[in-house]
Amino acid sequence: MKVLLAPTNVANQAWLQAEALRRRGHEAQVWAVGARPFGYPTDREFPVPADAASALRLFTMALSEDFDVVHLHFARSLIPPSDALGDLWDLPLWRASGARVVMSFHGTDIRDTQREMDLDPWSYYHFGARGGDPLVIEQRLRTIRGTVDVMTISSPSNLAHVPDAHYLPLAVDTDALVPGSPPTRAVPVIAHIPSSRLTKGTAMVLEALDTLRAEGVAFQLDLVEHTDNAEALARVARADIVIEKILGDGYGVTALEASALGRALVTRVTPRSTRVSGEIPCMVAQPDTVTDVVRRLILSPDLRRDLGARAREFAVARHSLDVVGAELERIYALDPDVARPALPEPGGRDADLALPLLRAERARLVDELGAARTELAEEWLRRELADARHRRSIEGSALRRWLWRRGEHRRGRD
Repeated sequence: MKVLLAPTNVANQAWLQAEALRRRGHEAQVWAVGARPFGYPTDREFPVPADAASALRLFTMALSEDFDVVHLHFARSLIPPSDALGDLWDLPLWRASGARVVMSFHGTDIRDTQREMDLDPWSYYHFGARGGDPLVIEQRLRTIRGTVDVMTISSPSNLAHVPDAHYLPLAVDTDALVPGSPPTRAVPVIAHIPSSRLTKGTAMVLEALDTLRAEGVAFQLDLVEHTDNAEALARVARADIVIEKILGDGYGVTALEASALGRALVTRVTPRSTRVSGEIPCMVAQPDTVTDVVRRLILSPDLRRDLGARAREFAVARHSLDVVGAELERIYALDPDVARPALPEPGGRDADLALPLLRAERARLVDELGAARTELAEEWLRRELADARHRRSIEGSALRRWLWRRGEHRRGRD
């Protein structure tokens, strides 16, 4: 298979998923359109298109790569929204091209703030964190649900917001993260790595640590902020205890990296998450228990050693690249989750139905590009889509799914 993962590498997941696929013999590329946070790697980077013409060029260039699977992240399509083209305008075009389209949600992109507050008394939304506009989220989800083949979530708590999504475990490169000395120092180092202080409950973590310090409990604090991922990992590896968060539900990438490195983990998980993802070896804490939980870990080197060893085993068994790669193959071969309207056949007289952006937004495109250039863009896209659909029609989608399920897909790329 040839797979595109785009347009953003959230928590390095797109890159690790691509690496998992490469190890299984597939061709995978990670493209970033726009900002690249925390220094996470990509194969290709593109600026946000400045206008509709640039957006069309980027899309047709991507289309010419002839990807079998387009795996999108964070409720975004490849091309960012614009006044001229609208939002998620290229999703129907990917589907029309014959590629399978997968959308992975990561949390705030799909979470209904009020519903999450109703479900979780320790949701960070109770403490001032802001969620997305619920009307925008609902509208985007409606478009995504009616267009893509499969949706995934990696935090089981998000099934409350997208119950028809599939659970895709977070990926961590357990081969690259090798545990060092057991986390048993008499004066332990406690690392806390807040990507957002508000959502991790950092103020309450620091207050709890101040309380322990006032009691005379000995430890060192390493507050890891404003650094890239490589530096953060190095500091996690040097810690004895890692406090991921005490607000919200479900463990994240930081927890898994700490686990793979054999560190003693403190985080907040509830049965809502663990019944799907399994019980991660950790000390569960929230704002009203974190002081007692951390005190117990500081004073119990043997408990830290046991937690670290079991956490490493959990990360390998549930979240390694071998596990995630196999799950990606399974997800890519799934039948579409819902019935979707038929798309026109290659070369059919209604082929322009596959180009909703050029119909619905024609007037604005004419204003921006000029009539002649708009006609050229329309013809260009129509020809590209027809050619791509024709190439894939030779194999047939049913046969392709059958072959994928058995790991025997052959198109010169496996």
